[in-house]
Amino acid sequence: ARLAALSLFYAHPAMSRPGCSQVDANLRAADEVLASSAELQGRFDAKDLLRFLHIVDLNIHRDDEIAEHADFTGIFVFGSKFSHSCAPNCAWSFSKEGRLQYHAIRPI
Repeated sequence: ARLAALSLFYAHPAMSRPGCSQVDANLRAADEVLASSAELQGRFDAKDLLRFLHIVDLNIHRDDEIAEHADFTGIFVFGSKFSHSCAPNCAWSFSKEGRLQYHAIRPI
């Protein structure tokens, strides 16, 4: 799952820009997280951990507003390809089985 997320999902190009003070600060924080987590050590380096967290932040679909959907959380390759819009033509929800589904909310 880690390798799929790192290769299939978009991450902003600035995430790999060396010399950017914000990226450098985040890389130091990722190093601290790795140093304090035996579970993550050996699975990520700081750059990959930062990229993975960025990918999850940009692509997560979570619906905890409906109690019975609270367990339906994930990153979905197809769902991640929908672009943000200030005037959207679709909305998403989870089916009762936990499938991500998109619905047109105006003519397309």
